[in-house]
Amino acid sequence: MESPLALSHTFLMKKTSLVGVLLLGCVSGLSAAPPFRGTVWLHPSIIVESDPTAFEAIEYAGRGQRTMFDRRLGAGDDSQGSGDWVSLNAYLFDATYDDGRYIEVQVNPEFGSAATAEGQAAHYALTIGQLPSALRKRIETVWIHKGDFRWGGGNDNILIHVGKAPEYLASGVLEEVLMHEAVHTSLDPDYRTTAAWLAAQAADPGFISVYARDYPETEDMAESFGPFFAAEYRADRIPAAMAKTIRDTIPNRIAYFKSLNLDMWPVAGRGPEPEPQPEFDPTSCPDDALCFHEGSFRVQTTWKAGDDSGAARPRALEGLDGGLFSFFGPENPELLVKVLDGCGVNGHYWVYLAAATDVEFEVRVTRHDGASKVYRHGGGQLAPAQGDTGAFRCE
Repeated sequence: MESPLALSHTFLMKKTSLVGVLLLGCVSGLSAAPPFRGTVWLHPSIIVESDPTAFEAIEYAGRGQRTMFDRRLGAGDDSQGSGDWVSLNAYLFDATYDDGRYIEVQVNPEFGSAATAEGQAAHYALTIGQLPSALRKRIETVWIHKGDFRWGGGNDNILIHVGKAPEYLASGVLEEVLMHEAVHTSLDPDYRTTAAWLAAQAADPGFISVYARDYPETEDMAESFGPFFAAEYRADRIPAAMAKTIRDTIPNRIAYFKSLNLDMWPVAGRGPEPEPQPEFDPTSCPDDALCFHEGSFRVQTTWKAGDDSGAARPRALEGLDGGLFSFFGPENPELLVKVLDGCGVNGHYWVYLAAATDVEFEVRVTRHDGASKVYRHGGGQLAPAQGDTGAFRCE
């Protein structure tokens, strides 16, 4: 259930056998085999309707042309749908959350009216708000269509076909399916191919599910996160034997997820914030920094490549709320950073990073009052883009 842009097997390969693999959520009787067939069906009480949500409000933003992925297109004889892209004059809704996140929900015009579309958008926006903030950090859009087809995650998006919802609701796992897809969207790009995650995979006794075992590169992280969440945050809702099986099967994966210090709000307290930095005079800008919004924000970057490391060299883009950083020479920019004023949209300043490097780096954005946010890339692979629409609450 990965990104359509990534052309993953879950969007584009016509293998109906995957359905059987995912739908069987029973515990296997073979000790050498993964204990579960597919973990979204693990237990119906991991997230329930009465759990808290970070969702605040949804507002109709009119109609607009949007390119969306629809599994029904090109389905042929495949009941799961290979899918294709379509440009639609969608109903648009702005969903806001109390941690500063903002999502544009795009609803297929086939729903017939803005009121009907809003009912769908509000329902799923609220449920997405029940997921930990760390799983919503990259969700920029949600696509909603009719049709009884699998949901999907990736590419800063969640894909929903509402005809599939009755099946998920009957099994009590609609929220768990959204969690699985949100892992594809928000965790996979940063962590799925890191050395630390691969080491955790190798060190564990096995895979948590048949689905994870059969697709270790694309599905193991999403399949493992739900059981981690259940064992660490919902142990009182699942059988003790199930919690023990999870901990015994993927102890190193669990330790890896815990090491990330993920923001688990509203499930748990808000994630750790970087230590406050000293206040500074916004009228001056250090040589190693980019400064934005009349000096109210400073951006500084460090990098590490093998035994070499240092402070990145900034290059301001005149008149723009963004700039470049070079690691090895001024003629070779490696990183674009933007600090945007989103106060009129969701009451926050936004930070965006786009890199053209596989080098390890750390970006620190500091406001004049000392509040700061840190964004990291572990190196060893091409750095993904990062976007944080809840970076700093507007004063």
